[in-house]
Amino acid sequence: IILMLGLIGLWIWMEPRHLYNSGEKDFAYVIAVLMSLFNTTLIITIIILMLNPIARLIFGAMLAFFFVGILFVVLTDYN
Repeated sequence: IILMLGLIGLWIWMEPRHLYNSGEKDFAYVIAVLMSLFNTTLIITIIILMLNPIARLIFGAMLAFFFVGILFVVLTDYN
């Protein structure tokens, strides 16, 4: 389960960048927004359930990877 969550986090991080690099900027932003909502929902669920710190750490890492991807897309778009 933890490995699966890690792979999902990696996909969340890579997909907007992959789409951006292939020239589909609008679709990349849509994916990024959807992943933001998805991640936020997961984070809230984890906090509500108060699972062990390891699970919170994994979801926090996923969220961090997502924000790194968004920053990458935004910065490269403006530069």
